Amino acid sequence: MDKRLSVAAELIGRHSADSPRLASKTFSVPSAPSVTFPDISFSTGSLNLLSGAVGMKANIAGTALITFNLHFKLNDSGVRARVTPLIGLEYGF
Repeated sequence: MDKRLSVAAELIGRHSADSPRLASKTFSVPSAPSVTFPDISFSTGSLNLLSGAVGMKANIAGTALITFNLHFKLNDSGVRARVTPLIGLEYGF
């Protein structure tokens, strides 16, 4: 492999115990049991997040580096983006 290019991959896991959770539910009016309305409820519970990341760093000229990374979710736990891209430019002097 060329010394001017490096590639990396990561598997990232995170466990949160007793984290707050939000859920959708319905409730019915006591005087009219056939009428239901949407509602939300709060609870606590464990949350396991699993993500992956791949990236590449290249030396484009002298001490200039360019970085490309993608961070992506591997399960549906938590509120987060499906894919998060990152592009960076570094220069050392």
